[in-house]
Amino acid sequence: MNQNETERHFQQRNLDKDMAEAHKNAFPVLSKKQASRRYSSTVVLGTMFVALCTLIATLLGGAEIWMIENG
Repeated sequence: MNQNETERHFQQRNLDKDMAEAHKNAFPVLSKKQASRRYSSTVVLGTMFVALCTLIATLLGGAEIWMIENG
């Protein structure tokens, strides 16, 4: 391995370390309690969103039926 190849190897290794550090900072490892809390809050928000869409669809459907029946 000549001098250029050695320098390139160490530069790549340092770049890999920097990328791993940046990834670790961007996506921190959550504890089980934090992960559970995040998961449950996502489930609650998703369920609320589905319920809201269902309510809107039901109201629009009822309004449409009412308009058809009442001319």
